[in-house]
Amino acid sequence: MKTRGGKYFTLMLIPDSTARVRRIRISRWVFCIVLIPLLCIAVTAALLNVQVRSLQSRLQYSSARLSETVDLNRGLEEAIAYIENSRETSVQEREYFRARLYEAQQQVERLLEQTEAVDDITQSILGVFAELYELGLPFSFDELLLQAVAVGGTYYNTAEYTLVAMDEYAERLRSFFRYRPVGWPVELRHISSGFGYRPNPFTGQGRERHQGIDIRAPTGTEVFATAYGVVRTAGWNENGYGLFVIIEHGYGYSTVFAHNSVLMVSAGDAVERGQLIALSGNTGRSTGPHVHFEVRHNNIPRDPVRYLN
Repeated sequence: MKTRGGKYFTLMLIPDSTARVRRIRISRWVFCIVLIPLLCIAVTAALLNVQVRSLQSRLQYSSARLSETVDLNRGLEEAIAYIENSRETSVQEREYFRARLYEAQQQVERLLEQTEAVDDITQSILGVFAELYELGLPFSFDELLLQAVAVGGTYYNTAEYTLVAMDEYAERLRSFFRYRPVGWPVELRHISSGFGYRPNPFTGQGRERHQGIDIRAPTGTEVFATAYGVVRTAGWNENGYGLFVIIEHGYGYSTVFAHNSVLMVSAGDAVERGQLIALSGNTGRSTGPHVHFEVRHNNIPRDPVRYLN
């Protein structure tokens, strides 16, 4: 039950008709930060579990078919050995069994190839999630991330998917997480000004919209890219950003790093996650040394806190 002020949710526990009703109030921010991410994780885990179970089923089926074919191959070899020792067996019979043996051997080879292919795709998909675990991704799933995990919708949940489609699934996941911003741009992790509306930092009067976050950092602190991409802009900004860098990452994402003292990249440079791109400073419209960091999706500023781990 939501309270009148809209700040709490109330859970009512009724053990039985004689026991006292218990009420538990949960603040809305706790509900949003804890329960919603857990629900997203559960949905993602369920989707991944379906994929892995399907792979295991196909592998077990291929193994069973392989075992049957090996047994058939052994029986045919014994039959041919017996026939070749018999003078009464006609040439046509020998050729017939040789043809059957050849077909069985071909089937064994095809099953071996399919079994190896399924195993390779399984390892490829598991490898993607191992890479994501090493990145230490934050569990704040945005809409685009959930769409990427679902890749292809119901097509991948039917029995008609192919090994090629599953391989594409793994590659699209790997590509998405290479170009999605994640992590802090500096080693220091003190946010001095958050995302959204704030008082004017120079006059203290009126309100202005802050399109990123300010991370307190002494002049000369190393600033790093948070995803793979290409530098779109690197230079001086007349609108208050001072020396700044804009990186285009793909999938609609871009990041901005402002108020730097030195730039280490130029427009057109390809950068990797964790690559040094600038040294922090106090240039432009700034009240002190810090890094102004923005994350934009389709040119719309997003709260960078959602992309920090």
